Amino acid sequence: MCDPENINGIAALKPDYMGFIFYPESKRYMGEKTQIPIMDPSIKKVGVFVNAAINDVLDNACAYGLDTIQLHGTEDWEYCRIIRSNKLEVIKTVAIQDHLPVNNLISYTGSIDYFLFDTQTPYYGGSGQTFDWKLLRAYDLDIPFFISGGLGIEQVTGLKECSNPQFKGVDANSRLETAPGIKDIERTNQFIKAIRNETI
Repeated sequence: MCDPENINGIAALKPDYMGFIFYPESKRYMGEKTQIPIMDPSIKKVGVFVNAAINDVLDNACAYGLDTIQLHGTEDWEYCRIIRSNKLEVIKTVAIQDHLPVNNLISYTGSIDYFLFDTQTPYYGGSGQTFDWKLLRAYDLDIPFFISGGLGIEQVTGLKECSNPQFKGVDANSRLETAPGIKDIERTNQFIKAIRNETI
């Protein structure tokens, strides 16, 4: 999200989280001049970072009143632990291609709040493509997770068939956009209601 008017429109739908990208190389980079409007405090403001200096993450969290930090780079468990020790919720993204690297994830226990499983690309997120959710059957850690990657209305039925008890939510982006960083409000409303089993 990077446009104040669009942010307000989506905030009116009461999503659980709303993301703001602080990675300058992203086409959805919010920029230093973007102002985040005052929103319902029940909506968690998520700052998305890629291999940023810890002090930069913490400074932006303070400046923008972020509640959650989503890490899309190669940040290790110790990096995550430091961010989390500053009373910030931490989501660590894991890129998935043809297998689930469970053994590599154990080290994050106690250092993060959630994993975000996304489709592997040559870049950091934003593929608009799904991965094989059947791979998540092998996930047996105590850390809950979100699913991301090419999610829209068409994927809701399949998402609801994912029965892993640690599956707690979804991260939808490109399929709900009219342009990078700009959400289609009606499409987003339909997606949220479908995920929540509300009448569309």
